[in-house]
Amino acid sequence: MGLGALCLLAVGACAPTLAHPMRVKPGVMLEVATLIHAPAGRTVDCNFECVRSRPSANPPVPYGSIGWGAVVDDHVGLLVGLTMPGRSELEGAAFDLGPRVFGVVTYQEPWGSIGLEADVGIFGAAPGVFAEARPWRDPWAPRLGVFHRWWIPYVFREPRYSETTGLQLGGLYPAWDFGARVTAGFLFVQWSLTVETRGLRQQPIFVEGADYSDQRHIVSFGVTTDVQP
Repeated sequence: MGLGALCLLAVGACAPTLAHPMRVKPGVMLEVATLIHAPAGRTVDCNFECVRSRPSANPPVPYGSIGWGAVVDDHVGLLVGLTMPGRSELEGAAFDLGPRVFGVVTYQEPWGSIGLEADVGIFGAAPGVFAEARPWRDPWAPRLGVFHRWWIPYVFREPRYSETTGLQLGGLYPAWDFGARVTAGFLFVQWSLTVETRGLRQQPIFVEGADYSDQRHIVSFGVTTDVQP
C-alpha cells in the first residue's frame, strides 16, 4: 500500500488545517497539493518503553479538496466542499481520516477578504477565521493570508499518564492551530502549527521517530483554481 493510501486510512495529522482558498470565485473550486507533516514540541517514542525523543519530519503525502462557490452582490462569497483526508479516530487514538465537509462565508473587496469557515468530520468539527490581503491586482502578484482554527471532538477522552516520561499520552481533547498562506496565480504554499490543549497526540503508525507529540508543523504546496482576475 502506498504512502498516500496509508494517509487516507490512518494518518495522525495528514489533513491540512486549511484546505480551501480565502477568496471565493463562482463555480468549481479544486485544490491538489503535497503536504509535509513534522511533529514538534514535546515528543515521545514508545517502543519497548515510552521515552522522550527528538522531533522528525515525515515524507510528503498528497491531499485534495473540491467545492462549489458563489458570489452574492459582488462582495459576499459562499463556498461548500469536500476534503480528503479529515480528522477522525482510529484504534483508540486521534487520527485523520476522510472525508470532511467544509463551508465558507467571506466578505471580499478588491484589496482583500475576511471570512468564517467550519468543517465537519465523523468525530469532530473545526470552526475558524481567516483574512487575506491583496495589495496588487495582477493575477500573479502574491496574496498573503492568515488563519486561526479550532478542532473540537464530539466526545472527550482522558489521556493516560506515562511514568517513564512524566507526560500525558493519547486522549482526545480540542486542538487549535494558526498559519499563513501565500497564493500567486494558480500556485500556493501554506504553513501552520497545530497545538494540543491537553496531552500528546498519537502519530501515524508508519511515522519514523516520535509516536506522540503535542505540536505539529504542517507545510503544503500545490495548485488551485483560485486565480483572481
